Formats: sequence, C-alpha cells, structure tokens
Amino acid sequence: MGDDTTLVLTGADNYQMWKIRILAKLRAVGAGRIATGEETRPSEVTAVYPPINGLSAAESWDRRAEKAHGIIVDHISDALALKFADCASAQELYQAITKEFEQTNTTVLAFYTWIGVANARRDSNSSI
Repeated sequence: MGDDTTLVLTGADNYQMWKIRILAKLRAVGAGRIATGEETRPSEVTAVYPPINGLSAAESWDRRAEKAHGIIVDHISDALALKFADCASAQELYQAITKEFEQTNTTVLAFYTWIGVANARRDSNSSI
C-alpha cells in the first residue's frame, strides 16, 4: 500500500482504489462501520455497560464518528471537500461520495459494455 498521498480521492479515475483504502483506514481506527452506516449511535438509555475510560458508549461513538469524518475529509481533494462541505457526518459524507462515484468508473463500465456487445454479436450469429 502506498503512503497517505495515494489516498486522496480526485475523481472517478481513482475512486475504486480510494474506497478500498479509505475503508481499511477507517476500520483500523474502529470507525469503518460508522462511515458505512452499519453502526449507529447508541442511546444513553440502552447502554448496558459502564463507561470505558470515563466515556459513555455514545460519547465513544461520537469521538469515532468525528475521527471518521476527519479522515474522509483529509483524503479527498479540495474541490471535493468544497462540493461535499454540507455533509456534517461521516456517514452522510461517505454516502454522498459513494453516490457520486459508484456508477462513474468509466473503465469498468466500458469493459462490461464491451462484453455485452460482444455477447450480443455472438448471440445474433448463432443458429439457435
């Protein structure tokens, strides 16, 4: 894996690799599931365990969520940071970026389009 400068999302051309690396980085600090929305903020009322290191479960979650947001912002270009500046949470930011780039990886789309055309040609020439 490269250094942190390779993690900067600049557009559709490096989105797939950015996604893999940013999720790994977020998971390493215990915030990957927060960014993807798989882990939601615990309620103070439903917390069963005593506070860890003086922090309640909700306070611990808040710190990890803030860290996740910061990591994502640090690893997108200035132009994208400005574009998504209204996204206040890590989950909202991650989802907005995913929505923006998930269907725009032109290399992958072009490959599968080519496969579809090749299969259609082969099927039209078949006697079945």
